[in-house]
Amino acid sequence: MGLMRQWISPSVSPGSPRCSYHLPASHVVALIALFTLVPAAICEAFFDLVIRRDLPYGTLIWAAVICWNVYWFLLRFAYAVDVEEGTLRWRAPLRSGSLSISELRRVRPSRIFSNIEILETGDGARLPVWAVKGFGRLMGAVANERPDLPVLLSLQGRWAERVPVRSSFRPGTG
Repeated sequence: MGLMRQWISPSVSPGSPRCSYHLPASHVVALIALFTLVPAAICEAFFDLVIRRDLPYGTLIWAAVICWNVYWFLLRFAYAVDVEEGTLRWRAPLRSGSLSISELRRVRPSRIFSNIEILETGDGARLPVWAVKGFGRLMGAVANERPDLPVLLSLQGRWAERVPVRSSFRPGTG
């Protein structure tokens, strides 16, 4: 865990009242478009131009793909996380929630998506969060309150901290 701790830097002092991590709306829209529209267009082009046949049960398959993407991209993936006095509040486009930082069991990379980090709780619930520049600093703020929390960031999550763009992390004012 010591190796991974170098990628998360404490960015607020213990007891700071608030810090936040928010992806800009343009990023959220671009990510949804990238992961939903592009694969749909590729699949459509493949069946229409390469195979030159209608997709069997095409309407049913497209409806299933749309439902799958709505579930993941609008209900599950959190794009904003706020930490305030031991509570972690998160928001997805159509859903939000909160949990106590003491309930977190570990933070790990997603097994499927390289740009998603998973916050796991003791009861087995998993909160997927988009990882861009600033996520490591957010985990540093969480680690200030929970130094025993195992935090393992993906290669992409660590790399994002070095990209010369604006950070999505905002430290507290405390």
